[in-house]
Amino acid sequence: MSRLVRRLVVLALIAAPLLLATATSAQSKRDPGAVDLGDRQRDLQQTQKQLREERQKAADARRREASVLSELEAIDQRLTEKRKQVAALDGRMRRAQGDITERLRPYATRVIDTSGDPGAAQATVLAAWHELTAG
Repeated sequence: MSRLVRRLVVLALIAAPLLLATATSAQSKRDPGAVDLGDRQRDLQQTQKQLREERQKAADARRREASVLSELEAIDQRLTEKRKQVAALDGRMRRAQGDITERLRPYATRVIDTSGDPGAAQATVLAAWHELTAG
């Protein structure tokens, strides 16, 4: 072989490991950054997933809140209606009590008046009471 070829072969044998070592070290220098970038991407994806989940939870909570508010409004309307009915019944009861008092007052006075027959007064009061409660 010629000298030139030998020198090229020797140079190639010496240069090849150096080039491989340089390429490997350059690649290893990039690897920590690549691993760091991969970790960051995973962290970002995890954070995005958590954010989506939290947004979904918030949307679900808003829907439940709207449902509960709707139910409360319906309950409030029914309660208001029942209160009106109770007030109307209370008024009717008071008027009926007043009517009973007015109708029985003359007979009650006779019961207190001891000059008459107590049995007759009692019978009169009972008759008036039955008349009021039957109608």
